Amino acid sequence: MRNGMILSCALLLACGAGCGAAEDVAPTGENESTASTQEAITGGWTDLALTNGWQSYWGTALKPAVGKINGVVTFRGALKATNPTNGQPFTITDPNLFPDGALNLPVAMANGSMGTLALNPIAGVYVASVQQDSTGTVPGANAKILTSLDGAAYDTVKGAALSTAWYDFYPYRVQDGAFAKSVDATAGGSNAFVRMQGFVCKVDGCSASNDLNGYLFTLPSNLRPGQTVFVPTHLGLGVGTNTGSWGMLSIYSSGEVYVNGNPFMANIGTSLEVSFSKTLTGNSGLDFRNGWVSYSARAARVGKYGDVVRFQGAVKNGTARVIAVLPTSMRPPKDVYLVAGVSSPVPATLLVKSSNGEVSVEGPPLNVAATMTTLDGVSFAL
Repeated sequence: MRNGMILSCALLLACGAGCGAAEDVAPTGENESTASTQEAITGGWTDLALTNGWQSYWGTALKPAVGKINGVVTFRGALKATNPTNGQPFTITDPNLFPDGALNLPVAMANGSMGTLALNPIAGVYVASVQQDSTGTVPGANAKILTSLDGAAYDTVKGAALSTAWYDFYPYRVQDGAFAKSVDATAGGSNAFVRMQGFVCKVDGCSASNDLNGYLFTLPSNLRPGQTVFVPTHLGLGVGTNTGSWGMLSIYSSGEVYVNGNPFMANIGTSLEVSFSKTLTGNSGLDFRNGWVSYSARAARVGKYGDVVRFQGAVKNGTARVIAVLPTSMRPPKDVYLVAGVSSPVPATLLVKSSNGEVSVEGPPLNVAATMTTLDGVSFAL
């Protein structure tokens, strides 16, 4: 059995040549034209009203805002705060944007660090909180310098319930809270993406036990990727309840899902608020630079779906931090800072430059990032 808690560089490298049988393929009837019709913003963007000393990062980042894309609530922009009164930068008051319970979303923070954007129902609204992971302080030094909202998203409509090996934890995303669904890539429905939802903890009572078996559950056949997928996620409970940690989900072509990273934080709680591309439909190969190549048979690609740019695959062997250059049509109007995962896992930031489309990995030493940097689950809204 795979041990999901200890995903070492050696294991990743051993997996790098294959991580599954064959190259991902598109289901019957899918083609490259799929991308042009996916995920148009409905209703436009709403600027977030920032409070408690938080303000827009300005300059190189978009103003913090929220929109709804085919039922998926999507954030963009970045925050900062010199002397915030607390770690609560804004509140969601529109019921159309409410999730069906509290949730934790991984977000990028300054200096290549990872943090948590938590949403909790309080007095009829959802209060947002941010915290730099593994610091023990709220919100944390890097959170105050830069907290990026780009890439943070959640679905307001839950998918099918999953039969899990771990407890589902209330009140995170409803009491029976582990779900997954296919997301149609076109109005006709081609199910090119999978979005998982919910929050699970270890069956011994959600404690920081020494159990290192990170197996979570097995996805049904219609939700399985053609190749192994590595997606960053948050471990631990909500902001302020413990230090939390970064982690990574390993999703195998067999459907088995494991959690990797700090086993004690994972046992306390593992967020499932992630998505990944199931096929290569609508995506094109990255314009690699500096020796970067695809990590495995799951080719590193990128696609534009309406107003959303999505990456997939993983990369390795780079000799400089710039991984690739995006075509003009996929470049953001301002720089975006996105959560990425590296190797064992280690938190990292994927920086996409608006000026020239350069995509670079920030945070960990280059030799560590070059072992394996995953792009799966990474997306941003234009």
